[in-house]
Amino acid sequence: MSLFARMMTVVVMLVAMASTANAGWVLTDAEGEETLISQGKLRSSSKGGSMILDATKDQAYFVDDKRKLIASGTVQEFCTGMTEMRAAMLENIPPEQRQMMEQMMASTPDVEIVNKGAGGKIAGFETTKYDVMVDGQLHEELWLSGDKALLKDCGAVMKMMGEFLSCMSTMSAMGRDPSPEASPEYRKIFEMGMLVKMVGHGDSDGGVTTIAPRDVDDGTFAIPADYKSVSLSEMYGMSAQ
Repeated sequence: MSLFARMMTVVVMLVAMASTANAGWVLTDAEGEETLISQGKLRSSSKGGSMILDATKDQAYFVDDKRKLIASGTVQEFCTGMTEMRAAMLENIPPEQRQMMEQMMASTPDVEIVNKGAGGKIAGFETTKYDVMVDGQLHEELWLSGDKALLKDCGAVMKMMGEFLSCMSTMSAMGRDPSPEASPEYRKIFEMGMLVKMVGHGDSDGGVTTIAPRDVDDGTFAIPADYKSVSLSEMYGMSAQ
């Protein structure tokens, strides 16, 4: 699974960061890959690289271990970079195909978030269940928690992930209809509570498999000092060395 695809999955796996100073959480997906969260920081790894979010500094990092490259910046800087990358890609395709892709990306699905009431207790937190309807069809089932302590610990990370999800959904929509996750309605989810579970339907991705507390050393989120710093477009545009 690509780093972008992993990130799309990670956003629905975010649950409580421990309130104690040295604790954290490990999230294990259906493929057995782990995402570590602790004290406002998140690291999601895939083969050959990882993504690190530091909500305490509003910084995100994409790490390419194979080429020893790292791209860093704020959410807004990454969103701008993705927009520029998409524009550059469109410039390099035939006019007729470009027009078709632009029309496709300009279309917007009809997204509705439906409150289904109490969703029961998940991972120790009371939840509210929501259905995400896209063009009248069930796209996802979501369980959100409004626990005040949970939101205090995780609110900044959720906001950061919501912004990233919107950017990457738009980018990944090239050549096909825009993803519901890029819509303003979907982004409101990250203001409604903490997402602790998701069940996807149709072409929607899956959600969390297991959630467990784990002590996470702060060194887990350290940035390699010997890696070359590059722009987002350089990291994903250059050929492998």
